[in-house]
Amino acid sequence: MLHEGAKVLIERAPECKSIYVSGFSNNTSKEQVQMYFEDEVGPLDPARGVVFSPLWDEEEQNKRCKRAIVYFEDKKSK
Repeated sequence: MLHEGAKVLIERAPECKSIYVSGFSNNTSKEQVQMYFEDEVGPLDPARGVVFSPLWDEEEQNKRCKRAIVYFEDKKSK
């Protein structure tokens, strides 16, 4: 579950099966992001799923580094 008050920016390109997501709080985990999109939006692409920015887990977490691309199985996800 994402934290209340989180300002997450989600943008979808037309006819696309992926979205770019950013603006997570420093406390948001990869597992929370994965579960949110699987449970609330739609099935993820089995091969790619969620690809997180390389700096997501750096010791000094910085929310500017918390970005991900979410790949869906179907372009008609919620």
